[in-house]
Amino acid sequence: MSNVQVKNKITPVKPAKYEISIEDENAKIKYFDLIRNRIQKSAKIEYLLIATILLLAVILRITLLPFESADYRNCLVVWYDFIHSYGGFTALKYNVGNYTPFYLYFIALMTYIPLPKLVLFKGFSIFFDFVLAFGVYLIVKLKYQHSYIPLIASLLVLFAPTIFINSSLWAQCDCIYTAFAVFGLYFLLKKRPGWACFCFGLSLSFKPQGVFLLPLLLFLWMKREVYIKHLLIIPVSYLLMIFPAFLLGRPFMDLLTVYLNASGEMPELTLNAPNFWQWFPNSQFSLLYHSGLILTLAYIFIFCLVVYVRQQKVSTNLLVKLAFIFALSVPFFLPEMHERYFYVADVISIIYACYFPRQFYLAIGVQLASLFSYLPFLFGTTVINLSLLAFIILGAIIITIGTLIKDLYFVDAQPAVIHVKSEVQ
Repeated sequence: MSNVQVKNKITPVKPAKYEISIEDENAKIKYFDLIRNRIQKSAKIEYLLIATILLLAVILRITLLPFESADYRNCLVVWYDFIHSYGGFTALKYNVGNYTPFYLYFIALMTYIPLPKLVLFKGFSIFFDFVLAFGVYLIVKLKYQHSYIPLIASLLVLFAPTIFINSSLWAQCDCIYTAFAVFGLYFLLKKRPGWACFCFGLSLSFKPQGVFLLPLLLFLWMKREVYIKHLLIIPVSYLLMIFPAFLLGRPFMDLLTVYLNASGEMPELTLNAPNFWQWFPNSQFSLLYHSGLILTLAYIFIFCLVVYVRQQKVSTNLLVKLAFIFALSVPFFLPEMHERYFYVADVISIIYACYFPRQFYLAIGVQLASLFSYLPFLFGTTVINLSLLAFIILGAIIITIGTLIKDLYFVDAQPAVIHVKSEVQ
């Protein structure tokens, strides 16, 4: 009898365990179904919101289409009519305007599209507004892979005043070469120097302002992260872009010297650009022009050397800082700059603010200085004197360089370690 009792204690019966596990499993399934439905519903709302914002960006630009700037009337229309009257692409054997053939190819293509000229020019630039925003999205996503910040950054680009004014109101094309430059920066951050140089080559082939971020390549060459074989891709890209025009009959030397021939066409130290030359009299142009070129080159080499000497490891943050500094300082020190030439800095400032949110005020300052410099040419009004706006740009340069020097030489500096060889007595 006692043996039976012991056996019952050792193997107790557990009824209803199977039924309980099934109920738990069903509860889990219902719970995860509920979560999945909520996520799907939330995603639909988010997609709808994003689509609405993008639609508003398009509508905003459409409302500005009727405006005709002096540049559009006096330059773009004249070039379009000339190319159209001489047979479209066949007209590219002539020297049209002061652009390289890259942009003229697109104008020639426009002559075959049955739409108003104003819509064609502005629509082409508006399309690249969105390409540019996508490039910014990719760069910011390198830092915030699981966040809405990359999307917010791209939307900020689309709604930045100087961005939509430049394309949809002014009918300018600064978004195009800037888009190529931004993708060049993206490939540098991805450690793909070949593709980066190709994009920079396209940017430079479109407009000379593509040079503003090229000092990055000098620094990376010094750090042996970019080699001569990569840098050679830039002139090859330029040659590829001018080759169709050469086949159409335009002289090869004429194509090679477009930028040299355009230099000095407007003998002004600055053309509404809020830069260093606002503080000097334009009557001294012939004296100061070449000095300005030498000053800019010296600044670039000295600055690259200062950063290189620290032997800091090349990081994403470092390259973004350098890109912002060069985008600001190169047009700041170069003479003959238009107000639009801070366009690259306007875009990079948004990227910079995302990477270094504590310095978001720099992006705001740069955007405002650039915007106010647009007003004298577009609307004949001056809200803030351009010489004062130049101090805002200078302040942004000083603060950014100061932060970089602090990080390189003080915050990240490692104390020297002295190794002492001890001997056991």
